[in-house]
Amino acid sequence: MHSNYKNADHNGIKTEFVNTGEFEKLSFEIDEAGYQMSVHAIGDKAVTELLDLNEELIRKFGKRDRRFRIEHAQHIRENDLHRFKELNIIASVQPTHLFSDAKTAMEILEDYKIEHNYKKLFDIGAEVCFGTDFPVVGESPFETIYYAMTRKANGFENGFVTENSISLVDCLEAYTINNAFATYDEKERGSLEVGKVADLVIMEDDLFEMTGDEIKDAKVLETYFGGIVLSSE
Repeated sequence: MHSNYKNADHNGIKTEFVNTGEFEKLSFEIDEAGYQMSVHAIGDKAVTELLDLNEELIRKFGKRDRRFRIEHAQHIRENDLHRFKELNIIASVQPTHLFSDAKTAMEILEDYKIEHNYKKLFDIGAEVCFGTDFPVVGESPFETIYYAMTRKANGFENGFVTENSISLVDCLEAYTINNAFATYDEKERGSLEVGKVADLVIMEDDLFEMTGDEIKDAKVLETYFGGIVLSSE
């Protein structure tokens, strides 16, 4: 983190892989070879340093369609938000972690409002995709959407910093077309269009007629993969 934790004289741990410069060295080699990178960063300082790295990659090797992905991006400083869009960085986030993270943030962070604040990335048109981080949490996408929409975390039955609640439309796009974009597959999958792969589900109820609380327990009637029914109720 940029700031020390409450009542502590440290701001987190940086691995030797980073401290020795090995991470930076390998990232330059990977980028020069033209490969996409996905790097884990949770603290706001870790996120800042990855944004800085991307600026350095552009200086060294020029602009290209990198689709560099920051996994978690769980705390983002206000003055770093715009850099995601400017540098075309993808934030791959896991709202279900709010269940336990909200309480921890209140306990150890001076500025707890930066906890899972990536709703602001949606607001400025930056690229955000959703995942679950299974098996750390459950694999259900509907549970992820529930936490993103309601932010009803452990100890926060009415929602944790609810101004960062995300709309259903944004949630669905983060789980579909945005995820396809994150893997360079947006022309093949991620939306219902003629010529795209028919990976889809048919729901028991209309998600747009359900509350955020109800979506948590939404039921799938049929699952199609490549146009073939894999399962049905």
